[in-house]
Amino acid sequence: MRTPLGTRRTECIVGVDTRILKGYEPLNINKIRPGDFVVATIAEHSGWLETERIEVIIFRNDSGMGVGEG
Repeated sequence: MRTPLGTRRTECIVGVDTRILKGYEPLNINKIRPGDFVVATIAEHSGWLETERIEVIIFRNDSGMGVGEG
């Protein structure tokens, strides 16, 4: 499905060795919440997709620059 940001949603398997991070901190997959902005690196296998890395992006308010990515 196309979203307004031009990204694509898809289903995939979370690999055993997948690194999951929020900022620079490791994160358990159960801590990802609905509405979190997530970027995933995905490997394609024969007929299925598997994540290699999942990053939960933290947006913060930077008083000098407005809204930015932290």
